[in-house]
Amino acid sequence: QDWRKLLGGFYAPFKLELETARAEMRDVKREEIATEWVCEKCSKPMVIKWGRNGSFLACQGYPECRNTMEVVKNLDGTWEKVPPQTTDEICEECQAPMTIKRGRFGSFLACTRYPDCKTTKPISLGVKCPRQGCGGFIAEKRSRRGKPFYGCSNWAKKQCDFVAWDKPVPQPCPVCNAKFVLKKENKSGVTLRCMECDWKQGVEDAEENAA
Repeated sequence: QDWRKLLGGFYAPFKLELETARAEMRDVKREEIATEWVCEKCSKPMVIKWGRNGSFLACQGYPECRNTMEVVKNLDGTWEKVPPQTTDEICEECQAPMTIKRGRFGSFLACTRYPDCKTTKPISLGVKCPRQGCGGFIAEKRSRRGKPFYGCSNWAKKQCDFVAWDKPVPQPCPVCNAKFVLKKENKSGVTLRCMECDWKQGVEDAEENAA
């Protein structure tokens, strides 16, 4: 009986505080801030909203107009647009330029004609997939917990299983001539190593040898 009284004495005020918090809790995802910016696609006002990846600028004409832009908040409290990151990549579906976007699982390339064209693709590291006959390239991805890793762009189309936790860099192995090596950064420094052989070297050691 004593433990029930003890638990009841704790739970009753806790339940009251919980109900009060729920009633007063802000629904950030539903909040929006009016701005002076106008949508360049439909001329309707743009507002600042919040999503999984933080704040962004959205058209009030949604869902008819899905135009969005990235924004950042300055130290003085003002908001500033983040210009789209243009690339030399061309959309394979409509031949329009592609731009760099941020998503839940990291950065990716998206067609500038979105939402008319919803083509996306990962950003290449300049390293081809080592799996024979694959033809894909290595790109940075993120796990559901936000940890970066590196996988093949053909993992969905061809079920390519190449994956690495260390970043592949387009530098040949000095021992076995593998097309790339892996770069690992931690508190001890930066280390390069080969997946195909036992070669391993610290970046500082490599710089001293080059000198």
